[in-house]
Amino acid sequence: MSILIALTIIFLIAIWLLSVPIDLNITIDTNSMQKLQFRTKWFYGLLTFQSSKFEQEAKKNKRMRKTKKSHNVKKKRRSSKNKNAGRFIFAMIKSEGFLKRIIQFIVDCIKLVRFRDTQISLLVGLDDPADTGNIVAILAPIFVWLRLGLIPKTTFEADYYQLIFRFSASTAIRIVPLDYVRLFFCLLFSPTLWRSVKSGIVATSK
Repeated sequence: MSILIALTIIFLIAIWLLSVPIDLNITIDTNSMQKLQFRTKWFYGLLTFQSSKFEQEAKKNKRMRKTKKSHNVKKKRRSSKNKNAGRFIFAMIKSEGFLKRIIQFIVDCIKLVRFRDTQISLLVGLDDPADTGNIVAILAPIFVWLRLGLIPKTTFEADYYQLIFRFSASTAIRIVPLDYVRLFFCLLFSPTLWRSVKSGIVATSK
């Protein structure tokens, strides 16, 4: 009985933690030293992680230096396993309704993303009034459509006498992990998925 109570408490705590939203702030600014920045907040801001493009590149280079070893290391590849994996995946893709179910899963995941405080700003100039005018004719309708519909905080400016390009955008994304867990289990127990897995097993057993 005590084990059942402990498992129930652990389950409830896991559900509660998964229901805590994750906030992701993305900032792009071509006029800044840090062109691309990410800031992730979880547990109502108590846990924060921040990263930028330059930090990511530095970490990547560091990992590459650590993983560089002698070229004498032999890489063994088993062609039979690769072929079986290819047959399995191909059979799943050919299975009726599989691609449609995967696309629906991706669409549902995108719908769960909540965008807030999205802003876009663009200043462009081509050092020639005629060329700049052509760019304005192409981009202005797009920015008007964005401002009137999806992103009200959208600005577009043109400089007809100097060569310049400044673009900045920012958005706050909120996701709830529990929603994605629910979608994942719906996909996992979908008859379409298991039917495609069965097709893959049959294809690799031949």
